[in-house]
Amino acid sequence: MDMVKVIDDTIEVCKETVNKGIKIWNSFDDNKKKFYIKCAAVAAFALVVIGVAYRLGTAHGKRIAFEEEDF
Repeated sequence: MDMVKVIDDTIEVCKETVNKGIKIWNSFDDNKKKFYIKCAAVAAFALVVIGVAYRLGTAHGKRIAFEEEDF
């Protein structure tokens, strides 16, 4: 029963946090909302580019290490 109470309390805290976030979001004017949406899109794009560059870099490094090994 204690676990159920912990889960219920956690859900309530999440609901309160989401409601606070929605209140703050609704308090912004349209220009500020558009700005924050663009910032989030740029951040997501940057993460994708960084992830792809990291994967390409590790793949290139593994290939070089494989080619230089003596069997």
